[in-house]
Amino acid sequence: MAPATKAPADVTTAQVPHQHPAPAAEVADEPAAATAVGGDGRARRARLRSLVRDRSVLTKILVAVGVTAFVALISGGVAVQSMRDIADDLASVAEIQAGLATDVAIVHQEEIKARMLIAQVMASATREQRENWAEQIPVTDADLQAAADRVTPILSGQGVGWEDFLDHWEEWQHVRDTMLLPTAMEGDALTFETKRRTIGQPIVDKFVADLEKVEAGMTEYIAGVNDAAQAEAAAAQRTFIVVLALGLVAGAAVAWGVARTVRRDLVDAQRSVAAMATGDLTVEAPVRGRDEVGRMASALAVAQRSLRSTLTEVDRTSDQVASAAEELSAAGSQVAAGA
Repeated sequence: MAPATKAPADVTTAQVPHQHPAPAAEVADEPAAATAVGGDGRARRARLRSLVRDRSVLTKILVAVGVTAFVALISGGVAVQSMRDIADDLASVAEIQAGLATDVAIVHQEEIKARMLIAQVMASATREQRENWAEQIPVTDADLQAAADRVTPILSGQGVGWEDFLDHWEEWQHVRDTMLLPTAMEGDALTFETKRRTIGQPIVDKFVADLEKVEAGMTEYIAGVNDAAQAEAAAAQRTFIVVLALGLVAGAAVAWGVARTVRRDLVDAQRSVAAMATGDLTVEAPVRGRDEVGRMASALAVAQRSLRSTLTEVDRTSDQVASAAEELSAAGSQVAAGA
């Protein structure tokens, strides 16, 4: 008897290495986590849509009207504020133009008066007359300084030569008070004229040129302020237009959303009623919310189900009646045959 042959080992099972399912599980967890996150986002959006849909039609209409009213209010506020800013800018330009021009003219007038006073001191015949004229010099200087103090905050740093005028004016005052006035008070006309021509006049020429430069630069400065005011007015107008446009878009979007939601639900309800009119009770209007239209669709669905149930019961009863009629007919036939 031949010895029994030993069954070969399961080669496939022996050669397959031991599998480690843990990494595969970890990899599988990643899409699951992403799916969970996406599901949370969809759930939040669904809750938000449900919150909007469940509001009554009146509430939705009032929200649309309220958004439009809010847009009108904000736009009106922006317009009013813009008009106020423009009015303030125009008033500021007018004030600067009037005040600056007046003060620069006063400075110009007082510096001429100061030069005339020192010449008048020299031209006086007696010391008493010289003293009378000399007493007016500090008053003239004070008037000029007061006007200059009003001009400095506006033109300082504007590059129109105002600082140069102040420096040269101060330099001329020093020459006048330390050289020209003492010589004039002594009545020394020759020495006075020599100092005036060689020392004082070059400085006078400088600050007169500075004033002419200031007057020319003042015109450019006022034009720049006016341009800035116009630019601000244009910016305010653009802001008003942008706010109004964004508000109108927002209001239109809300109104369109409300109208679209109500119309869609009404069209679904109308389609269901039309199907009922043709005898089809299977077309139900979807219930998307708990507003008036949603409650109507829900009531319509209940009515359809009730009708289907009633018709089913009627059909079953009619079948039973037909079956009973057949039995009675058969029984009548048997009775007739037996007779």
